[in-house]
Amino acid sequence: MKRILSIVLSLFTALVMTDCARKYRVDYCGQKQFYHDAKDSYAAGETVTVYFYMIATDTSYSFYLNGEKINHGYDSGKGIEVSFIMPDHDVKLECSHRNDLMALPRQEPEFERPKEEDMLAQYLYSGEKEDRSDGYYLRIYASSQPNKIWIEQENMTGADSFYLLPEFIFGELCRLAGQYDLPSWNDLEKTERGNIYQSFYLRTPEGAKISVSSDRQPENGSEILSKLGGHILSYVDGSAPYYVKE
Repeated sequence: MKRILSIVLSLFTALVMTDCARKYRVDYCGQKQFYHDAKDSYAAGETVTVYFYMIATDTSYSFYLNGEKINHGYDSGKGIEVSFIMPDHDVKLECSHRNDLMALPRQEPEFERPKEEDMLAQYLYSGEKEDRSDGYYLRIYASSQPNKIWIEQENMTGADSFYLLPEFIFGELCRLAGQYDLPSWNDLEKTERGNIYQSFYLRTPEGAKISVSSDRQPENGSEILSKLGGHILSYVDGSAPYYVKE
C-alpha cells in the first residue's frame, strides 16, 4: 500500500512539475522591439520583467495585460518597467499612450549637434546602387543627458536624423562586437572588395579603439559587419527622431 501511495505521489509531483515548466506566449501587440529584455514565452509562475524604452516627451503611458490595467515603474537606464507573474495561459501585453500637450502648439526641440570627439561608434554601409544613394552612416555619440546616447543616421542623399535613445544600446553593441576578434582583422591580407563596402569603428568603455572594414575581413566578415550595423539600425527603425535636418 505504501509503495502504491509513493508511486501516486511521484506521478502527481511529475505532473505538477511538467505543468510548471510549460511555457506560455506573450503577445506584445506588434511592439516587442520596443521592450528591452522581452522574450516570446515564459514558464507559468515566472516573474516577467520587461522595459519599454520608446518613450516620448510629454506623453503618458498605460499598460494592459489581457485588457486589465497593470502598474508600472521606471528605470532611468532602461525605461518604463513592466512586471507581472506569468499565468498558465498565453497573455497579451498592450501599451497605450496619451499626449499630454495635444492642445499646445508644436515647438521644435532645442538641439546642439554632438561633437566629433564624443563619437563612440560608427557604421558605414556604402550601398548597392551605382551612385551609392542608398548608403548611410550610423553614428553613436555620448550624451550629456543621464543614461542616454545620441544615434545619428546620415544618408548619402544628405538627410540627417538624430535619435535620443537609452544608453544600454551602446552596451549591447560592445558585447556583440566582443564576440568577434575584430582587432585581428587588420592582420589579414587585403580582400577583394565587392559592390558593397562596410566599415565599423568602436571606442570601447575601456578606451580601446577598434576600426575594421571590408578591405580586410575574414570569410564571414560581411555578415559580421551587417550584424553590427543592424543592431544599431534596429533601434532607429520605428523610433521618432529628436531632430531632423533635411
